[in-house]
Amino acid sequence: MIMLSEMSDTPCLLQDMGYQFTTKLGEGTGGEVYSAKHLPTAREVAVKVIPFDDRNPKAKITFRKETNLHEQLLKRNSKFLANVIEIIECNEAGYLVMEKYEGDLFDTIMQVGKFDEEAFRAPFVDICRGLKSMHEAKVAHMDIKPENVLIKRKKAYLADFGNSVQLGKVAGATCGVRGTRRYSAPEIMTAPAEPYNPFSADIFSLGILAHVALTGYFPYLPDAGEHVCDLQYLESIVSSECYQLVSAMLNSNPGLRPTINQILQHKWIAPKQPKQTFSRRVRRSISSLRMGSKK
Repeated sequence: MIMLSEMSDTPCLLQDMGYQFTTKLGEGTGGEVYSAKHLPTAREVAVKVIPFDDRNPKAKITFRKETNLHEQLLKRNSKFLANVIEIIECNEAGYLVMEKYEGDLFDTIMQVGKFDEEAFRAPFVDICRGLKSMHEAKVAHMDIKPENVLIKRKKAYLADFGNSVQLGKVAGATCGVRGTRRYSAPEIMTAPAEPYNPFSADIFSLGILAHVALTGYFPYLPDAGEHVCDLQYLESIVSSECYQLVSAMLNSNPGLRPTINQILQHKWIAPKQPKQTFSRRVRRSISSLRMGSKK
């Protein structure tokens, strides 16, 4: 068993509350994630520990922002966001006590190599529904990647809101580098000081996640650097509907990417929907979405 005192210099607050730590599961934004058991109820949980120390002076601010977002999103009763059971803060650290999941999407991709298109559809829809609930709350995730998608009983749950940004009712743009580089939209990396639409940036990251899950690798051309995509292999192994959706999400022009609602209405996800799921402007751009793949 891992004792809290072995992890840091924090007082054993959670142990006093009946939590017994077992193994380290991995790392989240700003902290480490441990497996634990709540002894009074015998419930298995995961605990994200964010230490507050001089090496990370913004940690407490980040923790409070993340917990505030969790509290707001929980009110929406989304079934596709990771469930936080308890939020605990003391002088030395913040703790997010979360439901225990079986693993994450990254682990699954590593095990299977790549998803069959039909097998990927269900978890992808779960991810989209989780993102929809966030976008409806004016919250952009800003770090969508397989490691931040948790799996339990074949259901997928979007997790880790440490990089998320909440916009006001009027404002529709933010600036600054957030998230994981290889999943970040080009407008974030090429001109981070310029305002960009974080919801559209989430869609690009979602497209990278889909490409990685379906092919087993990133779509970037090795000679051109990141954000110049080669989608030829993807096109050769998936249906035209799936290819159309993923390539639209990976459009280098953020204004031409579909919204999360349009994605959920796309015929690859909802085949009974009317054929015209994208605007004419978006559909017209699809023919130019090779992004250098056939040059």
